[in-house]
Amino acid sequence: MIIYLGLVPICSLGLSQIGRMNLGMNASTFKYYTMCGLQEGFEPFAVNMNRDVAMWFSKRLPTFVNVPKNHAHIEITRIDGTIDSSPCLKVTHKTFGTQNSNADMIYCRLSMPIEFHSSFNYGTGVTSASADAFQKRKQNQETALHTETYYYSVRIFAGQDPSSVWVGWVTPDYHFYRENFDLNKNSTVTVTLGDERGRVHESVKRSNCYMVWGGDTFANSQRSSRSNVDLEIGCLVDLGTGMLSFTANGKDLGTCYQVEPTTKLFPAVFIQPTSTNLFHFELGKLKNTMPLSAAVFKSEEKNPIPQCPPRLDVQTITPVLWSRMPNSFLKVETERISERHGWVVQCLEPLQMMALHIPEENRCVDILELCEQEDLLQFHY
Repeated sequence: MIIYLGLVPICSLGLSQIGRMNLGMNASTFKYYTMCGLQEGFEPFAVNMNRDVAMWFSKRLPTFVNVPKNHAHIEITRIDGTIDSSPCLKVTHKTFGTQNSNADMIYCRLSMPIEFHSSFNYGTGVTSASADAFQKRKQNQETALHTETYYYSVRIFAGQDPSSVWVGWVTPDYHFYRENFDLNKNSTVTVTLGDERGRVHESVKRSNCYMVWGGDTFANSQRSSRSNVDLEIGCLVDLGTGMLSFTANGKDLGTCYQVEPTTKLFPAVFIQPTSTNLFHFELGKLKNTMPLSAAVFKSEEKNPIPQCPPRLDVQTITPVLWSRMPNSFLKVETERISERHGWVVQCLEPLQMMALHIPEENRCVDILELCEQEDLLQFHY
């Protein structure tokens, strides 16, 4: 049974604690092994190993990972598109209302992002961040095939309280996780570029989360938290100007965001479950817009028909990850030159490692960690 479960040794250390884990590469280092273990037929964990056993440590960096099929609480159902309906990814809480229920906050996003153009074109004369200007620009597109506007929507099912739902976009650098989400507490930074004379040339507001709160949709959709009617929140993005806007049941919410060129954004939904059926990621489109799949997949760039290939999946955030302990560490030297110049931190002997770069997520993974991340070893075709 132990072999089937695949148990491994583990220990926990507190602040400033130092420990030594003896895995038994040399059985003679065990003080009582000959008296208590050898006679019963036990073997040291690292018996017959010529190299040190690789160690792993827990890392508190909330990261999005694909929802496994055997997840204890969340179930993802893929619904194919038809002539009358668009493809969907349905998110369900399997254990809601049961003794095994877990009503913790769920942070979801799609597994692949969209990317804005390297430079924005404001030649149409539209530079305002207002929702009316965004809508006017969308209506002036000649055909859907030439538009830079893409669309997806989230359908919140009846029974799920909209005031416990946030819909929109997150960047690859989003690593925020708490039991309760508050959009007003999301960190933002304003970057202003100017010259030596104090003249401002450009000012951009940066964030890693661009969302709307479901509670703000009541006035627009005339829907209460106890309504038996679904709520559909639409998300529009213009890759040519960096503009984000939102709708509720087809009505403009008046909320807009401006992002910088080359920004990558993932469609995301944060939700506090109040029902078994939570929401749909609906990959449809509106008039004079292109579906989200046309922005995500280069091969579908000119395809106005919404697509949802197996590679596009739903991810949830994991608060803690396991990372492989390096075999050797950098030797870092610190020195304070003077009170005026401050401190110097340098590494004279750099180390080399082989890593897997995931550009969509803006992160790297030690190639030796792939043995425990089988999803990264799958080939997508």
